Amino acid sequence: MSWLFKRTIQSKKKGRKVSAYFIGYRLNGKCYTERVIDADAPKAKSLAEDALAQKKVDIRTGEIFEKRKNKIKIRFFDIADQFLEKYSKVLKKSYKNDVSSVKALKRLLGNNYLDEITSLDVDTFKANRVKEVEGCTVNRNLVCLKTIYNKAIEWYDNSLHNPLSKKKKLLFPEEPRQKILTKKEIRDLLKNCSERLRLPVMVALSTGLRQSEQFNLQKEDIDLRNREIYVRKENSKTGKARRIAFERIDKGGLAILLHLREKAENYLFEKRANEPYTFSYIRDDFEWALKESNITDFRWHDLRHIFASYWYATYKDLITLANILGHSTTKMTERYTHTYLIRDEQPKACDLFKINASDCCTDAVSNIVEAFEAKNDFSNALEHKELVNI
Repeated sequence: MSWLFKRTIQSKKKGRKVSAYFIGYRLNGKCYTERVIDADAPKAKSLAEDALAQKKVDIRTGEIFEKRKNKIKIRFFDIADQFLEKYSKVLKKSYKNDVSSVKALKRLLGNNYLDEITSLDVDTFKANRVKEVEGCTVNRNLVCLKTIYNKAIEWYDNSLHNPLSKKKKLLFPEEPRQKILTKKEIRDLLKNCSERLRLPVMVALSTGLRQSEQFNLQKEDIDLRNREIYVRKENSKTGKARRIAFERIDKGGLAILLHLREKAENYLFEKRANEPYTFSYIRDDFEWALKESNITDFRWHDLRHIFASYWYATYKDLITLANILGHSTTKMTERYTHTYLIRDEQPKACDLFKINASDCCTDAVSNIVEAFEAKNDFSNALEHKELVNI
């Protein structure tokens, strides 16, 4: 049994979506597809019909089996290693996550040939994997597997069947994180922060920057002339640079950034000379502060959710918030605005820093904030006598 059909696909060579003719056929209970020709080519339909007729002849005479025997046979662990080295490591920021996914996938699929892996194998993997990790991790494993197959099809065999091609919906729907701290909990957290942890936590609460964006901020990224924070594309999750106007973020946190800019030679947060913070550098401090504050089920990324929720509760502007957070659409931003979880009366974004400025920070930090808010002038804040020392 064989058939001809047309499908719209993304052409990496042309950099746009194109329509192409495909041949589909069934052998030994398995479905195979082969791309024939782009639909906009001269006499495309006629050539595709000729290819279909030839395929029917091959199937009838049994020659198709000989042709398939001569196809390149690739084991999963070989293509998975190539995927990591040639694609993920070079182009993806989630390389470490892919390494973890591939390790899990190899345990079940590693020795199988790609054209022998079926939907049953995938379902077996899901059933076993969900006993070990959360559903969201299984979803990421499946996305990784689907990408590995797409790369194999692109690199070696465009007739290869992807067992995940029709599984568009995630098996385990992911609920957005819903952990928002009250102002008292924020105050307790900052009280228990170590010296090297306190300022990074304050800046995260005040700006909503991603961890990699914040820790890789450099002195010149705090643009005094244009009154903006510049997020470099190499530090952004989306690979796109963006600028955040000073007036869009918490004033207290901005005062701290100005202070750090004045002191910095290169990075604002440095563990050693010209070496920016990493989360592993402050992980133990962060976990200890959470434990001392009796806060459970809390991650660093939740600080970004807190900023977004309090900011939206104050300004009710989803589009501007999406620009601040670096989201391409407001649909993702909606997952960050848990205003219904804020238990404080009349929540205000600008209060997030004030609630702890006096009793959670050193006197110097408090003085910076007071000077900044009293004068509302960046140059005057920078000239404050306490700026030289925290």
